[in-house]
Amino acid sequence: MTLKITYSCFTGTALEFLTPGSDGQSPYDKFMIAIADSLNTRVEYVDVFSVLDSESSPGFVDVRFTAHGSPYYNTT
Repeated sequence: MTLKITYSCFTGTALEFLTPGSDGQSPYDKFMIAIADSLNTRVEYVDVFSVLDSESSPGFVDVRFTAHGSPYYNTT
């Protein structure tokens, strides 16, 4: 299953996405929390495996991730 989520609270470069701000959190940290909340899972269960500057939309960042541990998935 592929799920496309648009998280539009950040514009900039991939490096800026990973750099902590004055509050000590980076946009990456905030993204992880937002995704975990959206999917009703824990932050520890969200794995980001790619952060790149978007080639098709300059000023945006392409973030690829997986999430597991959903309470809606029955393992039996």
